[in-house]
Amino acid sequence: MRAPRSVRAALVVALSVPAFALAGVGSSVAAPPTSTEAVVQYQVRPTSGSVDALAQRLIAAGFDVYGGGAGSIFVHAPESAGDALAARDDLTVLGEWTVSRLPDQAAPANQDAILPARLDGDAYETFYGGYRTNDAFTQFLGDLEAAYPDLVQVVNYGQSFTGDNPLQVACVTADADTGCQLTPDVAKTRFLLVGQIHARELTTSEMAWRLLSRLVDGYGQAADVTALLDTTEVWIAPQLNPDGIEAVQTGIEENGLASSSDAWQRKNLHQRTKTCPGGSSSQIGVDLNRNFDSNWGGPGTSTNECNLTYRGPVAASEPETDKLQDLLLSLFEDQRGPDPADPAPRTTSGAMISLHSFSNLVLFPYGDSRHTPNDAGLRSMGFRMSHYNGYETGEPDEILYQVSGSTDDFAYEQLGIASFTYEIGPGSGNCSGFHPPYTCQDMFWALNDDALLYGVAAARQPYTMALGPTLTGATATPSGANRAVVAATANDAAYGQNGVGRPSAQNVVAGRVFVGGAPGAGGQPKAMTVVGSGTSVTLRKTLPRQATDQLVYIQARDAAGNWGPLTAVWLPALG
Repeated sequence: MRAPRSVRAALVVALSVPAFALAGVGSSVAAPPTSTEAVVQYQVRPTSGSVDALAQRLIAAGFDVYGGGAGSIFVHAPESAGDALAARDDLTVLGEWTVSRLPDQAAPANQDAILPARLDGDAYETFYGGYRTNDAFTQFLGDLEAAYPDLVQVVNYGQSFTGDNPLQVACVTADADTGCQLTPDVAKTRFLLVGQIHARELTTSEMAWRLLSRLVDGYGQAADVTALLDTTEVWIAPQLNPDGIEAVQTGIEENGLASSSDAWQRKNLHQRTKTCPGGSSSQIGVDLNRNFDSNWGGPGTSTNECNLTYRGPVAASEPETDKLQDLLLSLFEDQRGPDPADPAPRTTSGAMISLHSFSNLVLFPYGDSRHTPNDAGLRSMGFRMSHYNGYETGEPDEILYQVSGSTDDFAYEQLGIASFTYEIGPGSGNCSGFHPPYTCQDMFWALNDDALLYGVAAARQPYTMALGPTLTGATATPSGANRAVVAATANDAAYGQNGVGRPSAQNVVAGRVFVGGAPGAGGQPKAMTVVGSGTSVTLRKTLPRQATDQLVYIQARDAAGNWGPLTAVWLPALG
């Protein structure tokens, strides 16, 4: 690891903090945070008006506003600013928690348990109880490519603002050594997962690490993973903001989670004209998730360089943003018309998920008050994924607050692909916050493993497949020496329970199984028997067995004519 940099020591020459405006009760300026001052997390609700309006006022006043849902939002503030927040007459404080975890509080986990088989025993540098450092991720991607050359190709798509760190993405697919080209003109479906665009959100890159391990170990073993990688390129960029991530690592190691620590760095490290004290309320840098060229400068952004939602001087001003936009344009065909009201066609292929923390949310475009012309498909896919993780689902302004210039808005608006944000982690409890104990990651992964794989499967045609039934419990059971029974549960009511605009379920009326290859790649469909009736049924089909195990693909259709995503099982060889 390179010698740690301290953002504070290198860049701060004076201490000042933003004025925290008191609505209706005058004004007050919080004292500068001390090096040991704690951060307090507040859950607040507006006394009147919308959550979004309150969030925009708090952002303008310099508060660190993040997450929420169910009619409330979360605010981080140094203890010295807490009185100013509590004194406001436009909000009610529902609860508060002091953030006081120590860097070594979380016991180191068994790292070998989440290493791919071919890297078993390899060592990777960690901090804060088990999280891998930025350097460890660079090493890991290189090791994956070397150990799995047929499945992994790593692409350097740019350099960070400081120039010290490459911007990297791993392409995982069957025949990666001949595929994974930076052109949208490809036969395979594409899916992109990105993590840690906000540096302090430690959980997000950990989920990317685990998905990479799941995919490379699952190929040739797990039928669902094998089917996905045979037909899909899964592109994973674990850490979009490496400069900021290194600052967070150094901050935790040197100052823990004190309010003045760089552990709270959200943005990149681009200091422009102002000096900012850093810590939890005032930072140098640009909020990369407000810097994309989609409704740039709209609601939910700030022109104050020290504000945590500073949008930058112009759209895509930062290399981390500009190069990710280039990567998206290289991976996905532009599938929308020029008019803002033009929907992406039903045949659109491609999807993207941006990982954030925290609040247990699944969000989809747009981040402002507009609905997309593909709202039905996006909403259905969002609720399909929250069936697995249980998160609240909706547009940001429906369940949180407005956001402009975000990653997923750019991906949808410019290219028409289905794009989403996961906010991972609860709003309260031991596993809440930006720096949860590393031991919480097992729970987060258990919730999101299947949700992410659903996103990959639906990327084939998200605006149609997400409307169709979800398949679970697929099996292929030998029936005598020469045949096997393929069965699965098809559930059109597999939607999350919390959110805005939960779609209505249809009856499941048909199923089919593709033999001899995937649809469009030689697979021949055979009708399945529907056992039962209603929104959840069983599909069955008896098939002849072959000399070797073969992959067969299953799909279900609802009464509205929507075929859902494919799943796969191994049809066992002749016994």
